[in-house]
Order: sequence, then structure tokens, then C-alpha cells
Amino acid sequence: MTMDITEFKNRASPSAIPSKLAAFEKDILHLHQEGYTNIQITEYLSHNGCKVSHQAISKFLKKRLTKKDAIPKPVSYAEKPPEQKPQKPSQASENLSWNEFRNKTDVESLM
Repeated sequence: MTMDITEFKNRASPSAIPSKLAAFEKDILHLHQEGYTNIQITEYLSHNGCKVSHQAISKFLKKRLTKKDAIPKPVSYAEKPPEQKPQKPSQASENLSWNEFRNKTDVESLM
């Protein structure tokens, strides 16, 4: 006995439970874009009657943001720019001939 999709849908309802966070998706994404932490977003949701953990916010954001459309967090002006690593002597002297390198480098002090 076969059953078509309409008959099946009449007999059974989907078991998926919609996320509590779905109603706040725009707010969550906006706050995340503005640089608010997951704990702060949790506090905002709590004030609006939606009690969830900050881990739930993290999972919610991971599911909705892919690498290509991830919203960059703002850069704090208090943060120092990343320090540049000094060049290794071999990198700095790649364009020198051996004699030029030897003349610029005190070989005896290296031994």
C-alpha cells in the first residue's frame, strides 16, 4: 500500500522544534556585528523573555554565519597592532653575494 505525501503530512506533524532564538535573529546578528559578546547578547535576550546560555548564542551564530559572510568584529583602538617579526639574517641577506655577506657579518663573533 502506497501513501502520497499529502496523506502522510495529514497523519504526521514535523518533529522539529523551532529555535527560541529565531524570533531574535536580526537582533542577535546586529549586536554581534556591533561587537557585543555572547554573554551581553544573552543578557539582552533575558530582558526580552528569552533565557538561553551564551553557548546557545555561539552555536546559533556558527550555524548562521559562514566564513564568507561572517561579520567582522570591530577593532579596538586600545589594541596594539601586531608586531612584525624581525627578518632572519638569511632572509635579509638573500640578495647579497657571499663576499658581501661575509664582509657585513662578523664571522668570528658568531663562532
